Amino acid sequence: MTDELSVGVQSITRAPLRPKHKAKYPKSLSEGLDAQSFANIVPDTPDRHDKKYLDLEWGLKTGWQQLVHLHLKHPSDILDIGTGPGFFVYVAQQMGHRCAGLDQPDCIRFMVEIRRWLGIEVADHEIKSGQPMPKLGRFDVVTAYRAQFNRSNGRLWSIDE
Repeated sequence: MTDELSVGVQSITRAPLRPKHKAKYPKSLSEGLDAQSFANIVPDTPDRHDKKYLDLEWGLKTGWQQLVHLHLKHPSDILDIGTGPGFFVYVAQQMGHRCAGLDQPDCIRFMVEIRRWLGIEVADHEIKSGQPMPKLGRFDVVTAYRAQFNRSNGRLWSIDE
């Protein structure tokens, strides 16, 4: 089941947090990626919960699961808000979609390094309540997996925000 919010003439659909089935990701997604270079990012990473992003297979599988659950039937223009390390953007591009990433300018350094390693370019922008988004073009789909921009003073944003 999905939740749908109507916002003006647009609608926003929030996908279920936990998919009921797992689609197997194509191993071809990791072909051509230099695993040793990826491993070199590990020593500079702080010992925090963010270390999960240093598991390349987990990252590719997660990006694949997110893409599969969008049920896109043709190449789409996708904006990914809160791109983080960029696994979703990488997978979407590999599957033929046009995908732009957006993340805050002070993103965690090792995530920036992973994006660089994947060849992902991301627009730097901090999303703030009542402030316009940068003009990045039109998109068929906007995603925000694990993004944490919609809080002000410990509360979730309202629809107006």
